[in-house]
Amino acid sequence: MNLKIFNDGTFLFPIDGQYYPQSDYLRTAIEDEKVRWIANCVTTYRHTQISSWDKMWQRGRRGKAYQKAAKFGDYDEEKAKVNERAKRQLIRKCYPVFKQMGIEAKHFMELQNTDWETIALANKHLSGPVKIPADALSKKEPKKKKYMAEVLTDNSKMPYGIHKDKAMIEVPADYLIWIYENDKCSASVKAYIVANMDVLKSQVKK
Repeated sequence: MNLKIFNDGTFLFPIDGQYYPQSDYLRTAIEDEKVRWIANCVTTYRHTQISSWDKMWQRGRRGKAYQKAAKFGDYDEEKAKVNERAKRQLIRKCYPVFKQMGIEAKHFMELQNTDWETIALANKHLSGPVKIPADALSKKEPKKKKYMAEVLTDNSKMPYGIHKDKAMIEVPADYLIWIYENDKCSASVKAYIVANMDVLKSQVKK
């Protein structure tokens, strides 16, 4: 069976074997093709296979349902948790396809917020194992401290996208506002945009 992970702007979703439109954001944010494919699969899994997430955050994120969802915490933290759930389910259900495509455990390590529990599962089913610190999965230690957003300043580098590695102050204001309004920014970039929103809007007006 000869499959392509990308085909004419679409990507193969291994759960159903169908091709879906590739995320424009991920296309610019992630250079490595295999890592980008996994990221597209995780996003699609989150929205098509986890109905509670799609119902609560997509339709109700800015409405009353979102505000009343006391059992849910911060959006970015909840998204990171659900993404981990999606990664593990994809590994469990699709590791034969991953092997055929040359996907290794190290590729999961490149994804944002991947925790050690997910890496341990990837090591079990895939080649290219990642070395896990001895105490990483200890009950006394956090799995992986990546849920805390990095604090970005004007001189910090833009971490991804078409303006990657530019100082934040040099990234066009209209671009920052666009990724914010379209929910295409990480927690750290989002925090920077919110803190500087008045300045960014004034720059756009000019």
